[in-house]
Amino acid sequence: MFGFWRHLCVLLSVLIGLSGCKQYNRYQPLSESGYSGYNNTRIDEHTVRVSYHGSYGNSNERVEDYLLYRCAQVTKQYGFDYFVIVSSSSQPVVTSTTSPALINTYSRKGDESYGIITPGQTTYFQRSIASKVIKMYRGKKANQSSMTYNANEVIRYMKPGIQN
Repeated sequence: MFGFWRHLCVLLSVLIGLSGCKQYNRYQPLSESGYSGYNNTRIDEHTVRVSYHGSYGNSNERVEDYLLYRCAQVTKQYGFDYFVIVSSSSQPVVTSTTSPALINTYSRKGDESYGIITPGQTTYFQRSIASKVIKMYRGKKANQSSMTYNANEVIRYMKPGIQN
């Protein structure tokens, strides 16, 4: 009987936890949730560090897409036309939660008793934090390297997949 209730509680906890994941999968500023989203820091007139903190529901690829899209937005926001990625980093963040062990004791007629111990379970969660330092420029792309992006093109091509 206790096993049924324990399993039901675990199932409900997982479902409640997953129901909150969708709100963190949005493309949003970091300050809205304090947990996932983008942030940028202006370093000088032409340089910005842009970061994106993914939630547990975001794949590494999705975080990189959000980050590239944000770099294009920042470039346009500051009045520039294209940007060059100067440096890039990405790191996984792994956290875990452990449910407590459950001890059920039973007694029979008389003084005899016994117990069943159900060990706790550990669940691991991974999310990504990625950042890029970009240099922004005006005019036509002077550098044709693979790390040079036209901000208008990035926004136009990526927007349908970003805005959910």
